Amino acid sequence: MLRIKQSCFFKIGILIVAFLSSSPSLALPISPGDRLEVSIPNDKYFVGVYEVNQDGNIEIPYVGALSVVGLEPPDIQTQLSRTLIDGGFFLPEKLQLSVQILKWAPIQVTVAGETFQPGRVLINEPENPTNTAVSPESRQVTGNYPIGRYLTNAIRAAGGVLPDADISQVLLIRGDRETIVDLSGVFTGDPVEDVPLVAAIAL
Repeated sequence: MLRIKQSCFFKIGILIVAFLSSSPSLALPISPGDRLEVSIPNDKYFVGVYEVNQDGNIEIPYVGALSVVGLEPPDIQTQLSRTLIDGGFFLPEKLQLSVQILKWAPIQVTVAGETFQPGRVLINEPENPTNTAVSPESRQVTGNYPIGRYLTNAIRAAGGVLPDADISQVLLIRGDRETIVDLSGVFTGDPVEDVPLVAAIAL
């Protein structure tokens, strides 16, 4: 369960409750609701389309729950390959496995502090919500790049920052994990490390 100390609101300009990846500027981490396709040549047991559940797992036949939230597709590919090899389903030299993203889901994060509309916000909503389904038979390789799942979009969804907000001190927090991000370059024109976010999951 996520807990936010109220005193933090006055010490830090903005506070975002979300998951942080280990390489913020480059990573595109997986979140609940994302849809993945697992491909293995000449296999009929493990291939298919999997959606990340609210616990951050995908359910693989004969393997069970595989925790993927916060990971990138190459990490999931490595983890699943190791699981299938260690489980005796494939020999290391015989397994050719790939993981592709079919759909990046909208996610909810909490924004608190010096914004016009602090609270729970939904980011990365599809432009056409009525046309987002992906069938298991789909051969689409990748979904749209999730430009809406970044830190600046979460702040924008909360109405933007107040005039006296200190955007050089944006605190991202989940549980006991905290990171300060400097977004002052948004106004000065300097480079900004815009962090991809992941929905918080039930702990």
